[in-house]
Amino acid sequence: NGNLVVGGTFINNGILSVNSALSGTGTLTQGANSTLNLGGTTTVASLDATSNTPNTVSYTKAGQQTILGINYHHLTLSATNVSTKTLASNTVIGGVLAISNAVSLDFSSNTVTVASAPTLNGTLVMEVVRTGPNTFTGSKLIKTAGTLGYDGGLTLSVGGSAVQSGEVIPLFASSGGYAGGFTALALPAGGVNHWLTN
Repeated sequence: NGNLVVGGTFINNGILSVNSALSGTGTLTQGANSTLNLGGTTTVASLDATSNTPNTVSYTKAGQQTILGINYHHLTLSATNVSTKTLASNTVIGGVLAISNAVSLDFSSNTVTVASAPTLNGTLVMEVVRTGPNTFTGSKLIKTAGTLGYDGGLTLSVGGSAVQSGEVIPLFASSGGYAGGFTALALPAGGVNHWLTN
């Protein structure tokens, strides 16, 4: 479909692809084992992606795309060309977060909480503000259980007061520890030895 306007209450029980705009004043609910592919803008009043699991919502637009500020089961971010996808708000993902190679996920100072091991093949774009000694607000990726594996790229910007050498910026949290490493880093002046991520 090119555009889909949701005017009532609908359930997606299969594979639904909306290539341009998903809009309307109604509610679209993901059924169990369903997939929703979003190739454009998403402004529908209500998208329920957690009541029936498993299900997948996939943002597929090349270029700029905003991720609707809701909770998801599986969330896939992909594109055939370079794409930046920006979080509209804090997001909880009950299943898997998967980011493909061509995609940058811009946290826009929000928090993403994931239950399962994410697939981080793309780039994480994270922003924090220093408000005091070892005190930062802004982007964070939290894994609620198990090991958080690093991969792909990381781009970090820091605002607020000047960061002091040796301070730890808590971009990540995982009760099960950490594994792997980022293949590309873009950090503020100071270099890898100065900018520590937890």
